[in-house]
Amino acid sequence: MSLQPLEFEFSVSGFDCGYGGSYRPLALANILQEAAARNADQLGFGSGAMTERGLTWMLSRMDLCVDRPLLEGKRYLVRTWPSGFEKMFAVRDFQIIDAEAGGLSMVRASWAYLVIDLAARRPLRAANNFGTELICDAGRILPDAVFAVPATASDDWQESFEQTAMERHIDHNGHVNSAHLIAWLCDAPPLELRGVATAGAVGGAAAAATAGPGSTAASRDSTAPDAYQRADSGTAITKAGPASGPQVGQLARLRVEFAQEARRGDRLTAEWSSLPPQDQPPSAVHPTAAQGQLCRLRRGTDICARAELYWL
Repeated sequence: MSLQPLEFEFSVSGFDCGYGGSYRPLALANILQEAAARNADQLGFGSGAMTERGLTWMLSRMDLCVDRPLLEGKRYLVRTWPSGFEKMFAVRDFQIIDAEAGGLSMVRASWAYLVIDLAARRPLRAANNFGTELICDAGRILPDAVFAVPATASDDWQESFEQTAMERHIDHNGHVNSAHLIAWLCDAPPLELRGVATAGAVGGAAAAATAGPGSTAASRDSTAPDAYQRADSGTAITKAGPASGPQVGQLARLRVEFAQEARRGDRLTAEWSSLPPQDQPPSAVHPTAAQGQLCRLRRGTDICARAELYWL
């Protein structure tokens, strides 16, 4: 009998989208991660089974497309399945659909995992450790998935904020969970480059984000996830809420490369750079995507993660 995708329903709660705002990248990453963990456990290669074999999974690359925004108060169906191997990676696909709208596709994603030998601390070729019987015949949900972020020789990186990795960010492997890295990467671009935003509270944050290296960079207060401190004045800047006016644009396409682990106490600097117009084929990335950015999380001179983002 062929493998079938795992499916379960979930609801979009107010805390997933700031009570009236867009569905947050952290919430999206978390629900996909939950689906992946459930399916891996079901098929016998979850974290516990992998540890017994002296192995672990490590998310290395991802490509995600938001076809339509997820709405607060709605219920959706998430589906996931192991879809094959590519080079060193084991590939897992995801889809979120609106079952009440006849199976309308909301989100599609492909994640590429490395199999890590815990003793040697090195990656193994996934196809050599798992048989083809663990591949679902549902096919690839993103036939054009790209597991790479464009390289740039540009020095035009703008500092956005700094984030200290705290206990709440750490997963069972002892490093910052990828969902938090995804959220921080998506937080890096200025708000006005992510769609419609209010001018009042948002304007200061955008100015801090575009100021570049130096005294005007923003620093995130680790006790208040939605607040920033201007490094030059210490003035608190809060993201606009539902009562403040139009919301920040919705994520449309996200590609990420995870390069190095971030651990408890690490201080990461989030930076962004605009993609040159000639490097932006919106129709190929997303039919309605706006201008995109490159973002990265830097620990000193080491790059922990890099991303290519587009917004609706």
